Amino acid sequence: MKKFFSIILLSVFFISCNKYEDGPSISFRSPEKRLTGQWEIKAILFNDLDISLGYFSSKLESYPFSIYSDWSREYFIGISHTNGEIIAKSKLQINDKKNRLTFSLIPEPPYEIISNDIFCTIPALSTTNEWKILRLKNDELWISTDFYTNNYELRFSLIADFNDY
Repeated sequence: MKKFFSIILLSVFFISCNKYEDGPSISFRSPEKRLTGQWEIKAILFNDLDISLGYFSSKLESYPFSIYSDWSREYFIGISHTNGEIIAKSKLQINDKKNRLTFSLIPEPPYEIISNDIFCTIPALSTTNEWKILRLKNDELWISTDFYTNNYELRFSLIADFNDY
């Protein structure tokens, strides 16, 4: 009977201690290892409305996001062009609890026009904002921020795991 109650107690503890609102409950990989990779936007929510099928929003799948670290263990986020070149990038700060990201993407020459199209669709990317991690699985990343009384939520799907290279 003690084992049964111990298992129930541990289950309740793990379920109630989710770091991320939308999961996962348990992961054996660190948040940094789950973040690191190339990501494709699967959904853009603006004030809980899916705008993924808007004029430019539907083209964003052509511009993958990458999260990576360098030899000094600093993290960066970038948006790539279809030809592989970085069109916008930023230093990425991860808070101590590993549940918030802070960055401000800056366009790289000569890709300012493409960057502006992206920033018109998701203006919260181009200014320093703190993004709450809602979901961080090995193959899914959902982040959300409030920007000028509006809420933006981005849902990503993993294209390439940089930890495999």
